[in-house]
Amino acid sequence: MRNLRGISRRVTAVLCVTAGLAVFSAGCGKKTDVTETESSFTEETETAAEKETEKETEKETEAPTLAQPEREMDEIRSEKAAGILTGTVEDAAMNTIVVANDQFPDGVTFSKEDAAVSLEDGLLLDEEVTVFYLGTLAEDGKLEDGSVPAAQLVRDVREGDEERQAGIVSGKVLGMGMSVLTIRTADGQEISFEQDPKPVNLTDGPADGEEVSVLYSNEKDIPWYVPELIWTE
Repeated sequence: MRNLRGISRRVTAVLCVTAGLAVFSAGCGKKTDVTETESSFTEETETAAEKETEKETEKETEAPTLAQPEREMDEIRSEKAAGILTGTVEDAAMNTIVVANDQFPDGVTFSKEDAAVSLEDGLLLDEEVTVFYLGTLAEDGKLEDGSVPAAQLVRDVREGDEERQAGIVSGKVLGMGMSVLTIRTADGQEISFEQDPKPVNLTDGPADGEEVSVLYSNEKDIPWYVPELIWTE
């Protein structure tokens, strides 16, 4: 009997140990499964995020770029000599203005009796302005015939004024839109002007069929003309 009881106790101990090992193994298995699940979820999330980023990048790359419209303009030959001078106001009187720059350090005296003036802060000393005038300046700042140049327009400086040139052309208005003025010259040439910004001396018009003279500016060698002043006849 004692032998049987001893054997029974040993069998019971073995069974308990086996059961414990089974439970421990099951617990470890569960932990491994959770870790693997979390790792798999993280990888799937990262992959989904990467794919979404790739899609957004592809959309940005494939997004169409709107082409800027280009208007072909014929080259204009100015009817009269005209010029532009950008510089600092050295002196200003009732009928004259003196503007100096690196080319004319002593200043150029302009008559401005009939000039259009467009200055946001008014005509102030030591402020920069751009002056449009008729004729060609000599080295002494006077016209070739020795007379004082007449300013046609005195306005605030715009970017690139130093690189622009001026001219005058006349013709009949064919059409006046929100941003484009088209005229036909006496020799039949049709010319379009981009009115951005608009001429400073007109609030509306001119009307179709009117005869006009246009003081324009453009970058050198670039046939893109902006009307600075428009005179109706």
